[in-house]
Amino acid sequence: MTRIFGFVTAIVSAACSWGAPCPSGYGWYQSITIVAAKVSSGPYNHLPLLLPLSNSNLATVANGGKVQNSNGYDIIVSDTSGNKLNFELVGHSTQTTYVATTGAAEIWFDPGTGVDNGSVFNLCFGNASISTYQGNDTTVWSNGNYVFVVHAPNGTTLSMADSGPNSIGVSSNTGTVTSGEIDGGVAYASASSQYTDYGTPSATRLTTITTSFWVKNSDTGNRAPFSNEYSAGSSQGFAYAWNTAGAGKIRMFWAPGSVNVDSNSIASLNDGNWHYFAGEATSTTPSFYWDGSSVGVSSGSPGSSLVYGTTNHLYTGRYTPGNYFNGSMDEIRVNSTTLSTGWLTTEFNNQSNPATFWTVGTLTSIGGIRHRVF
Repeated sequence: MTRIFGFVTAIVSAACSWGAPCPSGYGWYQSITIVAAKVSSGPYNHLPLLLPLSNSNLATVANGGKVQNSNGYDIIVSDTSGNKLNFELVGHSTQTTYVATTGAAEIWFDPGTGVDNGSVFNLCFGNASISTYQGNDTTVWSNGNYVFVVHAPNGTTLSMADSGPNSIGVSSNTGTVTSGEIDGGVAYASASSQYTDYGTPSATRLTTITTSFWVKNSDTGNRAPFSNEYSAGSSQGFAYAWNTAGAGKIRMFWAPGSVNVDSNSIASLNDGNWHYFAGEATSTTPSFYWDGSSVGVSSGSPGSSLVYGTTNHLYTGRYTPGNYFNGSMDEIRVNSTTLSTGWLTTEFNNQSNPATFWTVGTLTSIGGIRHRVF
C-alpha cells in the first residue's frame, strides 16, 4: 500500500511540475502573445524583443502589485514550459528603469528560435526568495549577433554604457539626458560640441555590419549622429550624416575610396519626431532603412570593402571635430550581420509601440494552475 501511494504521489508531483508556466517559487504570471502581423516575414531566431513598458502588476506588493523584490529582481521571462529565458532589465545595476510604485520597466529578452506571429511566452513574478538579479544581459544580445548595444536609460540620470557582449567602455561623454523613444535617451547640441567617445574598440571593425538607432532632430544642417572609426584623410571606417546631400537625404561617408553614398529623399528626416534608422554594409554594398522600410540608394557605389585603422574612434554625436549632431538618439546598436528587411520591420513594430505588439494575458496565480493540473 505504501508503494502504491508513493507511486501515485510521484506521478502527481511530476504532473504539477510539467504544468507550471514558471520556475519553482514564482507565485504569479501573465502570458504574453505576439499579435498577428507584427512579425514580418518570420520566423526568426534570437531576435531580442521589448516587453510592454508599463504593467501595474509589476509594482511591488507595498504598491499594490505582486513583485516581492524592491529592485524588481523577481521579474523574469519564461517559455511556455516554464524555462527561464535570457533577459535584460535595463539599468538594473546603475540607472534602473524599474519603477516599484508603478511597475514600469524596460525589459528585453531573447525569445529563442522560431519566433513568429502568435508566439507565446510568460512573464513571471512574485518570488519572495529572490534577492539578486536573475537576468543575463550580454547573452540576450550576443545570441542575436549584436556586438554593441546602448539603451541610454533612464530619462533622469544618463548612462551610455554598452549592454552588449563586449562591454565597450565610454572614454568620454558630453551628451545630456533626455526622454527617449524607449524610456530615456541622449541629447546632443552641436553648438556645444557634444558627443560620446567609445575609444577604438576592435569589436565594431566589421566589413559586414548593421548599425541602427532611434533618432530625433529638426536641424537641416550637415549633422553626423554616428561614426565608426571614420577618417576621410586615411580612408578608414565610415560615418552617417543627416542632410549632407540636401533634400532630406542620409549620407554614408565610405572612407575607402572616399565615396559618398546617398539615400533617396526621406520626407520625415528632420521633422522633430522619433524615427528608427538602420544602415547596412556588406562587402561593397550599402543600404538604408527608415522606420522599418528600405529607402534605397540614390547615388554612390563603393569600390572596395570597409577598412578600419586602430587609432580612429567610435563616436555617437559626431564624426570629426566640427561635424556634431544636433538632436537626440536612443537604442544605438551594431550587429555583425546584415539583417533582413523583415527583421528590421519587426524591430520597428516592437519598439515603436510594444503595447500593441503584445497581447498580455490575465494575471494568474501559479498555485491555482498547479492545482488544476491535478
